[in-house]
Amino acid sequence: MIPLQRQPLPPDLAHRLRLRGERLHRTDLSTAAVRREWSGARTVRQGLRRSLLRMTGESARCMYCCDSMGTDIDHFQPIALAPLRAFDWLNHFLACSYCNSNQKRELYPCDEVSGECLLIDPSRDDPADHLRLLFSSGLYRGRTPKGRQTIAVFGLNDRPELVRGRGDAYLLCRDTLAGAGRRTARGGGVGGADSAARAGRGDGPDQVELLLRALSRRPNGDVLHAMLAVRHLPDAPRMFGADAVLGLHRLAAVLAAPS
Repeated sequence: MIPLQRQPLPPDLAHRLRLRGERLHRTDLSTAAVRREWSGARTVRQGLRRSLLRMTGESARCMYCCDSMGTDIDHFQPIALAPLRAFDWLNHFLACSYCNSNQKRELYPCDEVSGECLLIDPSRDDPADHLRLLFSSGLYRGRTPKGRQTIAVFGLNDRPELVRGRGDAYLLCRDTLAGAGRRTARGGGVGGADSAARAGRGDGPDQVELLLRALSRRPNGDVLHAMLAVRHLPDAPRMFGADAVLGLHRLAAVLAAPS
């Protein structure tokens, strides 16, 4: 998972959601009836999907596994447990059909004492506080009960294709970042005729920026985010190589700049 930022909804969509929610509160609807209300709200669902896609930063990936395409709108707190939140913007995430229908389903584990949900909400929690990615193996380790429950519910370590994909993504990210770091060290940000010559070789600042942006849109974006999160650590050069760390710093600057 990667941290996500919810943007304000378009006024028309926010109004439609509010009306739908008020209707649920006024009417004593069964869970089945609320599901029918949700299924029949095609225009609302289309608007929600567009807003959720904007949250992914062009990747359109599942907000839980970060691997498959986000095809479904998931209710973080399931309709069966919280029917009145069916049209609550804060309760919606973009998910792949496997995470939504095969893994999470109606699961919503909570702490027995505090009642706090034990799943990471990537729009409120920083996943790095709860999960540690082991780069060489592609496995996650839970740092907190919330992290461990999230790994279990979404099968983040039980699905071989996810583990293998994260391991492959790490190798690709490390080597691509190292190449970008070497180009940056050669003066990828300097203008003039020398910059134009580098552009002809694919070494110019524009080409490096395009490369790094392309890397950020690939599947398994959680791997790249995990690498960015530790780029300042003293042992980052030992983990990734000095060139890759330089590439990570360049990537951070690229992602912070307007696209």
